[in-house]
Amino acid sequence: MKYDFFSDRELGKKEQKLEEISVEVYDGIVGIYEKFKIYLGRNFPEYCYDSNSVICGIEENNFVKRVKSLIQGFVEGDRINYHANFNEWDKVVSEKEQYQLFDFIEFIYNNIQDYKNIGYHEFLKHNHLEYFPSKKKQNEFQREINQIFQRNGLAYKLNNKGQIERILPKGLENEIEMYKELIPNKDKELFELINLGLEKIKNPKLEENQIALEKLWDAFERIKTYYGEKDGRKKDKKKSINELIENISEGNKLFKDFINTEYDVLAKAGNEIFQIRHYEKNNIGTMVKLSSKKHIDYLFYRMLSLLTLSLMYTK
Repeated sequence: MKYDFFSDRELGKKEQKLEEISVEVYDGIVGIYEKFKIYLGRNFPEYCYDSNSVICGIEENNFVKRVKSLIQGFVEGDRINYHANFNEWDKVVSEKEQYQLFDFIEFIYNNIQDYKNIGYHEFLKHNHLEYFPSKKKQNEFQREINQIFQRNGLAYKLNNKGQIERILPKGLENEIEMYKELIPNKDKELFELINLGLEKIKNPKLEENQIALEKLWDAFERIKTYYGEKDGRKKDKKKSINELIENISEGNKLFKDFINTEYDVLAKAGNEIFQIRHYEKNNIGTMVKLSSKKHIDYLFYRMLSLLTLSLMYTK
């Protein structure tokens, strides 16, 4: 059930930009599992004692064992009390616990099926159930999970594929929409690199966001050679870049100088300053690995803007 809150109507919904999961959110999501666990009985069945072929609910021990074998270290109990045993001021779960929780949500979503009662067993006081695939219950679960994220201002959502993804800053989302309006050219690999970057920047995991940057920088290096051949003769990268920048500038010398500088600055950022593309031993000591999602988002936005602009001028 999705609730309609007074504060949302009067004050507007919270901006979803927070990344840390509180223990209250953790326990709230486990509470949603408690509500929906009956819909997991098809894959984790408890059978009626009188008939081993009739399902009467979920066998929770089986389910928990499967979860813990797939999501090592996951705790499905009261996380508030669990944390209080260690540190009463510990109000958020760790990054590892957060990823475990996201795995748990996706696991539940993918195992949900609807059911109907096919009879009541008077002696054992339980219903006999028949399960069937249904998107309806998955959608209900999705709505309840997303409302918890929204009400707590968390930058996450459970999408229609049953996967947790980040909610990106609005400026970056707008830039992605602008890129998506482009008509793909013949260089499929170039667009594949960018699209893979777009997929990974929405992943909640920092490591995937770092890979997203790498894919954009790979696309950047590739687009520099876009005008790589002419009349059967291969040109060098510098001449190709110059031709691309010449097209972008449309005869505006000041803008040409500006874009040329932008190309140089972003190339240096990826090849000399930050660990984005190159990891040579002679450079590793002086290069910085980005560990802030905000920094990654900024560079991703800046590079995607340049790539989008550049692609507008490729034929």
